[in-house]
Amino acid sequence: MAKKTSTLKLGIFIFIGSMVLVLSVFLIGDKDALFSSTFEIKAYFKDIQGLRNGASVRLSGIDVGTVSKVEIIGADSTGNVEVTMELIEDVKKFIKTDTKATIETEGLVGNKVVVLKIGTADASEITSGGTIQAKEPLSFADIIEETQGVMHYTKQMTKDLAEIVNRVNRGEGSIGKLLNDEQLYEDATQLTRSADKSLQAITTEFQDLSDLFSSLGEGVQVVVKNVDHVVGEIDTMVTDINQGKGLLGSLI
Repeated sequence: MAKKTSTLKLGIFIFIGSMVLVLSVFLIGDKDALFSSTFEIKAYFKDIQGLRNGASVRLSGIDVGTVSKVEIIGADSTGNVEVTMELIEDVKKFIKTDTKATIETEGLVGNKVVVLKIGTADASEITSGGTIQAKEPLSFADIIEETQGVMHYTKQMTKDLAEIVNRVNRGEGSIGKLLNDEQLYEDATQLTRSADKSLQAITTEFQDLSDLFSSLGEGVQVVVKNVDHVVGEIDTMVTDINQGKGLLGSLI
């Protein structure tokens, strides 16, 4: 009897030990940071969309920590839900003061996770226990509300457009009268034709004036050349007189 009891105890001990070993292997495989050094950061949200303790924290798609605490605090301009995250020390150099945290959903109806956006190189590195920026998650209700607003605007715009078309069809307004009054349409057409003819006539007049100025320009050029020639001859004659050349030079 005592032997059977000892055997039973040994079996239970081995079973429990095996379960602990399997569980440890699972945890180590699932959580790389089980025995790594960690640090804490915080973010403040107005609505965490059902985020719970133990939720994964990801950086560039990699699990780098978990949500260690979710707590409602007093009203604050930055948010009234404090989310504390525990991250592995290896990623601390990527977490800057301008790092942003958002809450996203795995799939359509999956668990909530915190996604971190790597900070800029110029920003300073976050300290343990420091606070990073939080970007409020877009809820399904927000999407529905935004969609309803767009639909209402589209409906109103369609209604206004239909009213404009109806007014045009009834001959109201300048466009309506132009499209529905045949006499007004004919007058407008005639006016357009007259304006076109007048424009052509004006264009012709400008062309004639241009040709006239061109011909005058050629005549002026000839006169200028002749004047230059005469002036040159007079200058030569004056030079000869000053030098005592020729009959006038001898006399003077």
